[in-house]
Amino acid sequence: MSGSWHQALDFNRAARNVHLEFTGDWYRDPWSWPEIAWVVAGDHALLLDRLEADGVHRVAKLEVPKENFGTRPAVVIPPLDRLVYQSLVDVASRSLIDGLPWWAYGWRLPRTAHEAGDYSPNSTEWRLYRNSLSQLAGRYSCGLVTDVVSFFASIPTERICEDAAATAGGRIGSRLAAMLRGWSEIPGRSGLPQRSSASAVLANRYLRPLDDTLEAISRRAAPSAKGATCLRWMDDVWIFGSDRGELRRGQVEIEGVVRDLGLDLGSGKTKVLEGASLVEAARSIEHSAVDVGLEEAPVDLEPLHTLLSRIALDPESAPHSSIRFAARRIRDKKLWREADPLIRVAWQMPHGADHIGRLLRDSGKWQGLTDWYLDYVSSPWGCFDWSIGQLGGMFPGSGEIPGAITQYFASVIPQHRELPLAAFAAHRLAAWRPNEARPVLRDAAKAAADPLERRCLVLALLQAGERRPLVRALLAEFPENRVTLRMLEDRGYRPLPVAADYV
Repeated sequence: MSGSWHQALDFNRAARNVHLEFTGDWYRDPWSWPEIAWVVAGDHALLLDRLEADGVHRVAKLEVPKENFGTRPAVVIPPLDRLVYQSLVDVASRSLIDGLPWWAYGWRLPRTAHEAGDYSPNSTEWRLYRNSLSQLAGRYSCGLVTDVVSFFASIPTERICEDAAATAGGRIGSRLAAMLRGWSEIPGRSGLPQRSSASAVLANRYLRPLDDTLEAISRRAAPSAKGATCLRWMDDVWIFGSDRGELRRGQVEIEGVVRDLGLDLGSGKTKVLEGASLVEAARSIEHSAVDVGLEEAPVDLEPLHTLLSRIALDPESAPHSSIRFAARRIRDKKLWREADPLIRVAWQMPHGADHIGRLLRDSGKWQGLTDWYLDYVSSPWGCFDWSIGQLGGMFPGSGEIPGAITQYFASVIPQHRELPLAAFAAHRLAAWRPNEARPVLRDAAKAAADPLERRCLVLALLQAGERRPLVRALLAEFPENRVTLRMLEDRGYRPLPVAADYV
């Protein structure tokens, strides 16, 4: 039986695809999930056991903030299940999404050569999407923009299971459906697991009826166009044309198709835009003027200032993509003085905490923000563990760290907070004060009922100099941590290297 899995699945390719997800993952593992590379490079027995099993391992739950203090109910999948899930979707990817239209961007096979599991880079897809969006907005007089409410979480599990099982076929389809059903049984976590390229492939497959409708509407809205005038980035949709009424009629048709799929259209974000408003909305996603200004000699900062002012004017609703773009450009160009508008409103945009934290770390501004951070975590604004951990990333993993910060993270560890905060606190305390960290981490690890939290606490303990008998005993309790234990045994229980970005 195991031989047939080996022949059908490409674990090396799946591992590469999973590693591509790490950069933008909602949970940044301090050690970059070394179990994945280890199990693929060595004995595949643990992987084959998971393929022969039924259901899924336990996950860690997250509440990830989005714009306007909304939340995304997310999960962190243990490494073996994550790799198995990706392997199954990769091998079925041609059957699932080989016919995706050219104007559907992201999480797709390339538009020319199609090899299963070999996806077009999302950085390329995003560039193509932005370029097409800008061009169409400049060519047509009006455009419809809309999206699906809580798309991944709202996909009906049984429908996607039946479709995936029928399309993939055989044991691959059956195991894939069993995993999806297992995750759907987690209280408060419906639909597809988010921030997973495997889930995104399945989601693209699920939207095929919508794609057919979008193309038909776009050809009516712009009958003289040589091709379709619609664009889709997952559940974000644009259609361009010359007749506002035709686009509104199309909106009604889209809503009907979306409803048939068991989903809801985001009425608050659904708009028909015209003229300058259309161009501005499309190019606010592209932000091309900022890049042009930064490449000029002398540098023109006015477009960047305009973007920062727009974010600061309404930080709670500022798009995460705009926060990310601004923070990255400031970091890339080392324009540290330009970070101040983002710092002033950082409390009000918890959904951008990951990029603000890196910006404060790289700029060195963290050195004057101890009280600012401690005030934040004790205030009503600090209502997301995810944001507290991400902003805490401003404090580097070495050097002189204020005692009040180390005391705060020492107090967090026994509270068993959500994984991004628990892992960050454990790693930083072990790096800053290993002797003080060991007793705190020991007690917390013994009490941790979540396997992935236990894993992080134990790996931090190992980093702080803990002896192997306790490490072995703590990891052996949960089957989810079996692969971590086997990996450490193979390494002679040496501490793991820490991800460069995490330090």
